[in-house]
Amino acid sequence: MSKKKTTISDFISQQMNKQMADVEFQMGIKPYMPEGSKIDPKKARVHALPPEYRDKDFNVKAFSVPEGYTGEGYDLPYGRDRIEIPAESGTVNVIGAKQATNRLWGHEYRHQEDQDAGSEIRNRLVDMMMSQNKQDINDSVDLLKDEEFRRYKRMSRRSSPEELKEINKEWKEVQAIYNGKDQSAIASRIKDRFGYELTMIERHDGQLTENQSPFYKGFMGIEPTRKEKKSAKRMDKITAKQQKKMRKSLLDAQKKGRKDVSLLPDGF
Repeated sequence: MSKKKTTISDFISQQMNKQMADVEFQMGIKPYMPEGSKIDPKKARVHALPPEYRDKDFNVKAFSVPEGYTGEGYDLPYGRDRIEIPAESGTVNVIGAKQATNRLWGHEYRHQEDQDAGSEIRNRLVDMMMSQNKQDINDSVDLLKDEEFRRYKRMSRRSSPEELKEINKEWKEVQAIYNGKDQSAIASRIKDRFGYELTMIERHDGQLTENQSPFYKGFMGIEPTRKEKKSAKRMDKITAKQQKKMRKSLLDAQKKGRKDVSLLPDGF
């Protein structure tokens, strides 16, 4: 049976489909980025995990590789194994299709485009500021809790036995706040612990301050306007649809082993 030739019409159709996928990808990430961001889809890489790890959660979910990087890939722990993930210069990487959410892409693209407010902690706070739904808020809170845990861990390493007792006691109190259901208590803790970083973001990144989402304002006790509330409901529905469509596209590509999908270039 002879192989069907690719016509000019087929080629144009393929290019249009690719462009549409790229636009869809950019539109999904745009709400998580400052105005004027590039969001180049060619930089995106999704790395497949072995089947036994695809439905599990791990700490290392994504990373951005700066332009000019000439080192080796990243050797990362997954379960009892260590998996080497390629690290190409100037790329934005997500590990596993399950992790490929708009929020996570936005976080890593801000690193890539030097729009992360100058540090990982501030970028996590920006995650929260740009939240487009309640799940984004919950994920951001988990990341800030993780940041607090790391801080107490560092403190404990250089403390005396007596100081260690106080540190452990304080951490249990902080942990109880994050694990509780009192939203105002969690917001208050974030303001107390990350107040300086929030002030620096607002002082030096006016655009981020202006684009604070209604979900963030509601969580932090900043009353959103009626227009913002309506916009939040609309964006929540749109984001959910885009996220479902993107995940299906990624998972379908992973099952079929396609490498020419615009959202999964080369690194998939």
